[in-house]
Amino acid sequence: MSQVTLYHGDGISLLKSIPAETVQVVHFDGPYGMEFRSNRRATRKGSIANDRHAQARELHCNAFPEVKRILLPGGSWFVWTQLAARNCWSVAPLIVASTPNKTGRRDTEHELQYEGMITWNKVHWGTGWTWRRQSEQCLHFFKPDSNGAPTFTRSNLPDVISYPRMTIGEDEHAAEKPTKVINHLLNPTTEMGCLVVDPVMGHGVAVEVAWRLGCQVIGGDIELESVETTAERLTRLGASVTVEAL
Repeated sequence: MSQVTLYHGDGISLLKSIPAETVQVVHFDGPYGMEFRSNRRATRKGSIANDRHAQARELHCNAFPEVKRILLPGGSWFVWTQLAARNCWSVAPLIVASTPNKTGRRDTEHELQYEGMITWNKVHWGTGWTWRRQSEQCLHFFKPDSNGAPTFTRSNLPDVISYPRMTIGEDEHAAEKPTKVINHLLNPTTEMGCLVVDPVMGHGVAVEVAWRLGCQVIGGDIELESVETTAERLTRLGASVTVEAL
């Protein structure tokens, strides 16, 4: 039976608490470094935590060695960003750190490597004044298995997916993504019973998707409200949920 364990605390501390080479997928939808605040609410809410550029860059860089440590060979790390925004290049160091060796070939050393990018077309215009942003990107990194490859249970997958963005109400997280978008990432890279971790889970969309796929799930967030909302969300669905503090 799938178990969901949620933690209130910072994402890096959560990653550090997980034993080495035990995780199949890490989903990471952290701050983009753009000081985002949603205007699509009757009540304007505060900014997302750690959403200044320097903070977001530090968060991603600190996560890199921990994700590399906890991933199983063949495991995947999905990192969300919006490359069209000038101040969203907090993920750039990750790409530089995970480029292939000088021959261009994948090696079998246990280092994270960059596999590719999935683009989510949100169908409708988003933020901006000149070029209105209609897409977000998810970078796929992996720890090579014995064949130097990531684990996939399906193949021939499109790297552009189109789903309307969420209609953000008073209770939804400002950066919440549709479950179908997250399912596109987790369905072909997980197996029933494997461990999926989301250390910056927001309101738990990836936690829900992983649970529905039969995975064991660890989620966390620095905002207590996000942890409580995710716990309520999963409990309503019938999940076995444990909530702890780091």
